[in-house]
Amino acid sequence: SDEISLGEALPQRRVVGLEDGQQTYRILAVDDKEVNRQLLVKYLQPLGFEIQEARNGNEAIKIWDEWDPHLIFMDMRMPVLDGYEATRHIKSTTKGQATVIVALTASALEEDREVILSEGCDAYIRKPFTETELFEILSKHLGVRYVYGEALSGQSGLGGGLTDGALSDAQRSAIAQCLKSLSPNLLSDLEAATIRGSLHHIEATISKISEEDLQLGETLMELAQWFNHEEIISLINQIREKNE
Repeated sequence: SDEISLGEALPQRRVVGLEDGQQTYRILAVDDKEVNRQLLVKYLQPLGFEIQEARNGNEAIKIWDEWDPHLIFMDMRMPVLDGYEATRHIKSTTKGQATVIVALTASALEEDREVILSEGCDAYIRKPFTETELFEILSKHLGVRYVYGEALSGQSGLGGGLTDGALSDAQRSAIAQCLKSLSPNLLSDLEAATIRGSLHHIEATISKISEEDLQLGETLMELAQWFNHEEIISLINQIREKNE
């Protein structure tokens, strides 16, 4: 079977809520970095998911035990107790067998994926992730049903599912407009992280940008995931030249 890219496989429709008549889903976000937990909260809470956060494996086990979440997004690398150990502990119990654990990993290595799944995780997502990936996981593993809004591409020229990370002229000028209204510090941070080519730093900066402009953040995240760093740099340069 030919693999289809996410852009082709899914109509790019925006999830705007949860269908009525479903239970209230409890989701536990486990990550030692607050910015990563906040991203999960930002995507899921407005839709009606109940979310709690944990900073390490010990906290995760305690909250899991008391709160009984349906699904845990588990960062694998954390201080105190890492995601591997926390997953092993939870999955060794009968109750834990029924809890869906989704690993969050920055690694793209195939052998890491196999280790993660062999530790008892039900699925894994690579960082940086998109909201579409999160929603797909929740639909696949919990049967969550969504209410959809307009197609993404209709929205202010942003997003629209970049099938290969390429932007149309309309998208480019829309993104430039949004970048212009960002604080100069954020713009410099984004430029520095992109020049370094460090996905981790780019992701952290984009998460901050999302706090000012969620849609811009999502679009930049998509560009970063396509490793389309030149496009980001050229957009920043374009704004600088206009401002000079």
